Amino acid sequence: GLVQDLYYKKKDVPLMLVIGRAGVQYCLGEARRIDDDELSSKLRGTAKAMSFNLAVNCWPAWEDEGITLTASEAHSGYDLARLNLRLANELKRSPDKVAAAHWLLGAHQLYAGDTEAAIASFQQAAALSESVKQADGQHMALGYAAIARQQEEASKKEGDRELAAAIKQLREMDTDDARFYADQLESVSKFFAKQD
Repeated sequence: GLVQDLYYKKKDVPLMLVIGRAGVQYCLGEARRIDDDELSSKLRGTAKAMSFNLAVNCWPAWEDEGITLTASEAHSGYDLARLNLRLANELKRSPDKVAAAHWLLGAHQLYAGDTEAAIASFQQAAALSESVKQADGQHMALGYAAIARQQEEASKKEGDRELAAAIKQLREMDTDDARFYADQLESVSKFFAKQD
């Protein structure tokens, strides 16, 4: 709660990262120290949730009002996204949670300019979402893969077509989540177009 308040209310990313990373390290340290498998797993789960929230907050493409991220803060988010995916796998989280972890890592790979890795992460997220019949999550992830393709001249037109198709699919679903994802894809695509 404190981490979210520091981001959304105080707009203080440096302090959010100090407090958040300390919380993650505390949970992981205690999970290693204690001799209680159930509590250890719970602590690692808390570290996973915190790392996810921190990594989401450290992704520049949101362009949240009052938030300006430094390159170092974005890189911290990338590290936390890797940790989140590792913990999702180690804790054997459900496919939708692992899909979200792959999407988040892909988002940071995309911002870092590693489009090939980003596409692979988004495709993994899409496949996992499809495996649990979450079509909105599947098309959202495919839309992000399309945005990654837009960043390379050789695949830009393909990316344009795939993004339009993903947004169309989401709009046709006409659910709250699908509309949210479609709006998000349009916004994120514009953000990366401005980076060229």
